[in-house]
Amino acid sequence: MDPKLSVIIPTFNNLEVLKRCLASWEKLASDQPVEILVIEDGCKDGTPDYLREVERTPWGRKFLRWFHEDDVNQVKCNNRGFREARAPLFLVWDDDMFLDVDWLVPELLETFDTYLEISLLSLIRGLNLF
Repeated sequence: MDPKLSVIIPTFNNLEVLKRCLASWEKLASDQPVEILVIEDGCKDGTPDYLREVERTPWGRKFLRWFHEDDVNQVKCNNRGFREARAPLFLVWDDDMFLDVDWLVPELLETFDTYLEISLLSLIRGLNLF
């Protein structure tokens, strides 16, 4: 299945939290047309080894792709994710956020399919987008 949503997750030395983040996506979105793109930003805490393990699992082979950067910062990691994404819709998701509901992905996809005038949705507090 081709992904309809690319979930971009930058991470830097946050392994235990990233594990919980990815587990939440595996638990609640494994039946959705998503790809999870982790941008590993020069981690020294075992994150690359963990991502190699996950990408060999059945879930990882189907949903996970990850890329290495050399400690470039979150914005540049997001941009790397945008370049690598295969889906027409992108979602930037912090590694310390956890998917808690199974309706988020279908709701996002339906909303963007139904309301073509919407091209951007920001869930970041304090960020003004024009």
